[in-house]
Amino acid sequence: MKGMLTLFLVAMVLPLSVSAGEIYGSITADGRTVKEGVGVEVASGGKTYSTKTDSSGSYRVFVPEKGNCALAVHYGGQSATVGIHSYETSARYDLALEMKEGKYSLRIK
Repeated sequence: MKGMLTLFLVAMVLPLSVSAGEIYGSITADGRTVKEGVGVEVASGGKTYSTKTDSSGSYRVFVPEKGNCALAVHYGGQSATVGIHSYETSARYDLALEMKEGKYSLRIK
């Protein structure tokens, strides 16, 4: 009986982890791919999920909550933010950092 209860609990929790949405994409700054190690944060539901870009300027982060989120990129001593949406499935957001009046802004390509 104890084994059945454990199996039931695992079956209930597994769909929660499988439904986690992946947010991924690439980042450019002033028309060029950013270097490895640029910080990326996604804020959703009062929680923050962090990652860094790889050697090709790509990022990937899993966000369990679905809905509106804020994605921030930390680059050149500044932070720029854009609103995105987290889904049950993967969502790609290719991003462009652009310098305007000494400050970076972030837009979805």
